[in-house]
Amino acid sequence: MYGKSPTGAVLLLLGIWLPALWPIAAVEIYTSRVLEGVNGTDIRLKCTFASFAPVGDSLTVTWNFRPQNGGPEQFVFYFHVEPFKAMSGHFKDRVVWDGNPDRNDVSIILWKLQFDDNGTYTCQVKNPPDVDGLIGEIRLSVVHTASFSEMHFLALVVGSASALMIIIVIAVVLFQHFRKNRWAKRAHKVVEMKPCGSGMKPCSHGNLGIVNLSLLAGSLLRHFRRYLCGYGSCKQGVQAPGELSGCSRAERLEVVAALCSPCWVSCSSRIKVDANVRGYVGEKVKLRCTFKSTSSVTDKLTIDWTYRPPSSSRTESIFHYQSFQYPTTAGTFRDRISWVGDVYKGDASISISNPTTKDNGTFSCAVKNPPDVHHNIPVTELTVTERGFGTMLSSVTLLSILVFIPSAVVVILLLVRMGRKSAGLTKRSKSGYKKSSIEVSDEPSSVLLVKFPLKEASSAEEYEEG
Repeated sequence: MYGKSPTGAVLLLLGIWLPALWPIAAVEIYTSRVLEGVNGTDIRLKCTFASFAPVGDSLTVTWNFRPQNGGPEQFVFYFHVEPFKAMSGHFKDRVVWDGNPDRNDVSIILWKLQFDDNGTYTCQVKNPPDVDGLIGEIRLSVVHTASFSEMHFLALVVGSASALMIIIVIAVVLFQHFRKNRWAKRAHKVVEMKPCGSGMKPCSHGNLGIVNLSLLAGSLLRHFRRYLCGYGSCKQGVQAPGELSGCSRAERLEVVAALCSPCWVSCSSRIKVDANVRGYVGEKVKLRCTFKSTSSVTDKLTIDWTYRPPSSSRTESIFHYQSFQYPTTAGTFRDRISWVGDVYKGDASISISNPTTKDNGTFSCAVKNPPDVHHNIPVTELTVTERGFGTMLSSVTLLSILVFIPSAVVVILLLVRMGRKSAGLTKRSKSGYKKSSIEVSDEPSSVLLVKFPLKEASSAEEYEEG
């Protein structure tokens, strides 16, 4: 009677397809990919992202570094509600936060470039439930300092600008000086009497200028101290307590507490993994990862597992833990990653179901437990092979085949031979065995008795008679 409306059909299709397409969405990360910097200068490592989920307090950003000449991966920077810099290592006091999560910007600035900074910097963004996607990479090349001509040109520009400013200042001062002298001559050296400072002292135009300059300098000093104590390093706790004369007592105590806290000295965790893991096609394999943290486990703890194929430098995220488990919903590891760890026991292990030879590669485990975010970045090399007859046998079985079975065969052969000998002796004793013509007597005598047959004895007597 009533036909199906087009709107209802469209909504029905959307209801069917959207749940299937929703998990496929992933964080898209954008970087400059290749960057070049001059030795000794500062450089901004730009990284932006796009996510289908709204940005909130669960957003985490991790920056790591892979040296160009090889070596272990290094921690650079971490952001979760607030920035966490490296407290030790190659990037200590050289990285600052320059991003804005509300604008999808998670960039950092690297100070004082060195030639050891050559390598690949990875930018990893997690915005639960949007945790999938590739990890952004920036390949940085640090070159030698600028050539002499460029430095000369720069020095020339700066020097010329400075000289021009000095000339302008001198000209203004001379102009005011001559102007004052001219007014003084016209007034027949009349000195204007005005109150100066707190007392009632006469002061000339020159004294008034000095007073104004002193007031201006005092105002500048007050603003400068207010800046330091409000926004500067006093709040961050990077100065020594003896250098905090411009801050209040409460701010000094805050800085001293930050300096004396355990995290200022060493706030890092230790992660251990199996360097090499062997798996077999179709059989579940476990990737073990344990950690020890100086801080108690909280809901801010995050765990990230990444994978890098042997034939590629691109790294992808396969598992994320942040109060909840977020296994990857895309890529080759989709629906094959399982959580088998326990964060309260320091276990961050995962397992891979139905592994194939295409899963061979490098797996990395990273654990962040703010403020304990600095740690080593160990890797696991996974090798998946087909299980043949040789691999089916366990080590005990192979040891039995190679050692115990040959030994058992030799012992059995010896026992059989000994049994045959004993059986032969028993048979001879029962059948009345006749001794040979020349046989040693069993009687205990010191004289050797030799028994000859009778026939031979008679023939001997005949021989003697003849």
